[in-house]
Amino acid sequence: MRSLVKLQYMLAGVAAARECGVATYTAEQVIPSTAIMDGLTPPVVVGDASNLLSPPVLDLGGVWWIRYQPLDDSERGDLSWENPAVKLYAHGAFEELMTFADASSNSSTLPAEIGLAYNRMHHWAYTDTFNSYAGRIFNAADEVDTPIHMTFGNATHGMLRATSPDDQWLITKLDKDRWRRDTVFAADGPVGGARVSYILTRVVREDGSPHPTYFEAFTSYMGARQLRVHATDNVCLRRCGAWAPELTCQVPQLCDMWCELSGTWCA
Repeated sequence: MRSLVKLQYMLAGVAAARECGVATYTAEQVIPSTAIMDGLTPPVVVGDASNLLSPPVLDLGGVWWIRYQPLDDSERGDLSWENPAVKLYAHGAFEELMTFADASSNSSTLPAEIGLAYNRMHHWAYTDTFNSYAGRIFNAADEVDTPIHMTFGNATHGMLRATSPDDQWLITKLDKDRWRRDTVFAADGPVGGARVSYILTRVVREDGSPHPTYFEAFTSYMGARQLRVHATDNVCLRRCGAWAPELTCQVPQLCDMWCELSGTWCA
């Protein structure tokens, strides 16, 4: 397992050295004031009163950790932490942070339909593992404003539009700073009604300050890993940048030429 991890980091390092349109951050730089002090744009936009269109009662401000590992015994319950697929996904550190900033909403009260534009720059954070690099390439196939559709009937329960009509994607409020996301697969599907869960955990509060408990847990979990985020909404760099020579990032004409040559991705 350790050799596999080393190989992932080596491959990710090779990829990162030539990847266009992506910025790298430490876990500590998730706090906006820290990133700004270091001369950087904060990695993930903090959801606050200026950009949150969702009903205020949902309290979706801040930055949220997509957490696939329990922090203590009280969280184990009926969650699928020991599911092999969950453990593999968590080990690969595919995606770590997200924000509800700039999500659209058809109402300021409940019930409400919310469209989460997860693919915009500085709205979703990945890591420097090779698995995460591959995931960013996969998501580059989506348009920047492709939304995740969410329906909230009340302040504690919601549902996401699943990729399969036979599956259920549920979201349930545990407390002020935690939401449980359950994916329940169809009973007659290939995984026979399996449940895969994670906990959305607020690590940065709406005012940009670190959560007193969960931010430290997040930085401890990240260790030496770094965060990587889309730093541009340019379609060319999103879809072709990871495969293009690094020089294309520095010369716009070369970027345009590369996009024309790789028309399948950039059409």
